[in-house]
Amino acid sequence: MIFPTRNPSARAAYHRACARAALFADSSTSVRLKRYNHHITKARRLEVELRAEAPRRVLAAWANGVEPGTYQPAGQGGEA
Repeated sequence: MIFPTRNPSARAAYHRACARAALFADSSTSVRLKRYNHHITKARRLEVELRAEAPRRVLAAWANGVEPGTYQPAGQGGEA
């Protein structure tokens, strides 16, 4: 069973995997193509959202005094 995630990167990877699986499914060509296109469209949309969100995350990290890309446990560093 696949559990929902709020991580857009993981969701995009999931949809890419589903798209690849759709190509090799035991279905008609039109159904396989429709499923492939559906999952690739979702993956691309999630990646665009992720790219648009990245600058906001960097600015928010700098505003909180955290070096972007570094791990800060909740409640440690960055708060005044």
